[in-house]
Amino acid sequence: MLTPSRQKIVKPRNLNEIIDLLKSANRSKIPVFPVSGGKNWGYELSRQKKGLILDLSKLDKIIDYSEELAYVTVEPGVTFEKLFSFLKRKKSNLMVTTTGASPKSSLIGATVERGIGRGLYPKRNEYVCGFEVVLPNGRVINTGMKPFGGELLSHVFKEGIGPDFSGLFLQSNLGIVTKMTIWLAPMPDFIQTFSCSVKDQSNLTDLIDKLRVLKFKDLIKGNIFFANDYKILASKQQYPWREMGNKTPLNEKVLDKLKSRWGIKGEFTIEGMVTSTDKKEAVFKTQKIKEFLGGIVIDLRFSDLFPTKALYFFKYNRTNLPGIPSDEALSSIYWRKKIKVSKDINPWRDKCGIMWIGLASPLLGEVMTKAVKKIKAIFSKYSFEPNIGFNLATDRAAYVIVAIIYDKEVKGEDKKASKCYKKTIFALKKYGILPYRLTTKSMSLVKPHEDYSTFVKSVKKTIDPNNILSPGRYDFTS
Repeated sequence: MLTPSRQKIVKPRNLNEIIDLLKSANRSKIPVFPVSGGKNWGYELSRQKKGLILDLSKLDKIIDYSEELAYVTVEPGVTFEKLFSFLKRKKSNLMVTTTGASPKSSLIGATVERGIGRGLYPKRNEYVCGFEVVLPNGRVINTGMKPFGGELLSHVFKEGIGPDFSGLFLQSNLGIVTKMTIWLAPMPDFIQTFSCSVKDQSNLTDLIDKLRVLKFKDLIKGNIFFANDYKILASKQQYPWREMGNKTPLNEKVLDKLKSRWGIKGEFTIEGMVTSTDKKEAVFKTQKIKEFLGGIVIDLRFSDLFPTKALYFFKYNRTNLPGIPSDEALSSIYWRKKIKVSKDINPWRDKCGIMWIGLASPLLGEVMTKAVKKIKAIFSKYSFEPNIGFNLATDRAAYVIVAIIYDKEVKGEDKKASKCYKKTIFALKKYGILPYRLTTKSMSLVKPHEDYSTFVKSVKKTIDPNNILSPGRYDFTS
């Protein structure tokens, strides 16, 4: 019988060990908190003082793979890095949407948290199916067509027959996903990346609206990524403590000096991708993009056109060639630290303060520009640099991803960061911008309508009557 008086970590090696552990946890009424690999930096793990952290990193097999149907089936311990290496060995013509987090983070973990990627399938939870799930009582179910005898079909067809339950296991505490099929993007024949900048917010509204039109016209595939000047600086260097006389936040004078040093042209830098079937189509698309964006952007550049058959042999660079994982962006977590960035990046070990504010916004320039202005005002109040990114992953909505970066070893910074986080969430709600992902500390901030909350609670009570699986996680009980 399980009787841990404080939280401990267990690492099951197979499905049967997970089943046995959950059955024992039910008998002992001990809470269990599953993690795929423990790299959920900025969103945090369980804050409970007792129970079991179920680390699934040892379940790391690539179960199935089809080049013809463009899918792969993986366990929770399979990382972006491992899948990339697998596809490279296979000389595959397929690519996976990458992450801005660690290449050693879990594909399943990123998907069930509805994490956003960079590449051709940025909203990755829309490109998955065939879940194997262990329920809190230890029983195992499969979503899709597998329960009806459709083994192959379960890898290529999302729904089953009747109700589709796969959505129940995204951002929830209703089951542990132990296998998942992920659809991979076939490489286009030709690919270019492009980048440009906007000097300030005066052109930001118009640019966002024009990019929405380009996406609707299918001239730009995949996501378009925005990074503001603070975000780029944090990826280039650490906080200039000497130039700032050990004061925070960074002032405009030093900001401008550093931007000049690193060749940062404007307030926002934008990167995207153009895919084509041949050179003629590529020339047409790039010309149309230049016509649309001319006059509102500066420093518009397109990379050299190359056939994507050579993709896996290119070195990763700042233009984020799709499908190639990198830890380049992780160094920004050390922005406010006075120690050097570790070669083995680990923000928990090095006490880096990082809180991600993950928000969804209508893809409207006016709305998003107002959000930027409000975020800057709030961050200034709490003496943090407004590290802002947009991910235009869909044609109609955008992700606004803001980082609060600080040093956890500085007294009072944790509390101040939490206040800044809450203030930002509440302030942007009036613009119709809401969180799409929450930290473990903030799950009580969002209150749905009563009928919705009652329904979620009733499902949880039915599936997990002893409330042993991640109590409080996205179930609106507190």
